[in-house]
Amino acid sequence: MASSFSSSTNFGGQVSLSVPLDGGSVEMCKALAQRKLEKERLDYELVRVKECINVYKAGFTFHPESKFAVICADIIPLANKPSP
Repeated sequence: MASSFSSSTNFGGQVSLSVPLDGGSVEMCKALAQRKLEKERLDYELVRVKECINVYKAGFTFHPESKFAVICADIIPLANKPSP
């Protein structure tokens, strides 16, 4: 009986392209992302102000030559105003 031998090599690939059909959803996503970034920035600033107030109330401050002095540099404590 005769033996048979065969060899083959196959290569393949796939390319996919996705295009949104509604450009409005992309713009809405960008607007939502922008609002989220603005909210996170506001949250950061409010927490920063509150923590600076707590530091001042505790009787502390940052050394002027410290690299962290700029954190509370724009927070100015005011004296309590008398009630009318």
